[in-house]
Amino acid sequence: MEWVFLALGVVLGIGGNLAANLAQNAIDTRRERKQFGPVNIEGVFAEWVPDSKGRQFSIGQIRYVKSSKRYDLDGTNYRNDGEPFCRWRTVASSLDLRNRQYHYVFVTTNFETPNTNSYGYGVIYLDSQGDGLEPVDGYYVYVDDTQWSRKAISVSHTMDRIHSMPESRNANMAELIDQIYPGKRIV
Repeated sequence: MEWVFLALGVVLGIGGNLAANLAQNAIDTRRERKQFGPVNIEGVFAEWVPDSKGRQFSIGQIRYVKSSKRYDLDGTNYRNDGEPFCRWRTVASSLDLRNRQYHYVFVTTNFETPNTNSYGYGVIYLDSQGDGLEPVDGYYVYVDDTQWSRKAISVSHTMDRIHSMPESRNANMAELIDQIYPGKRIV
């Protein structure tokens, strides 16, 4: 009989702890959203990566994915001549409202080779603009497997909202890049 009470106590203890954590997370999230306003991070963004060599431009989209209950930032990186270089997709992310940051882990696929060739971690900084928090800039770190040394590379980038995602991310984006960032494309 004691085993039944012990098992019941364990189940109730774990269930109560889980329920308390879920309730506290819900309260914290409401409090943070009330404090910082709405989160306006969904949309299409152009990125200029000044420290990158030959691949200084990306176009990505942040969207909320209900099935995974997270924001994903997926996009394409372009060579300076406008040709696509690689595509990245988010595999994990977290929204940190207290520190005004969006953290994400991504995997890239190179257009020249169908193999996944790098993984990375990025941070997007959020700032109060208008009615709520908006992406302003960020950085990412990744391991470039195309280099012999397989060294980690860290680069900063802008986050510039654009009206819509290009119809084909496989097309040359030189004209669009020149419209968004006049004079910055060095071929």
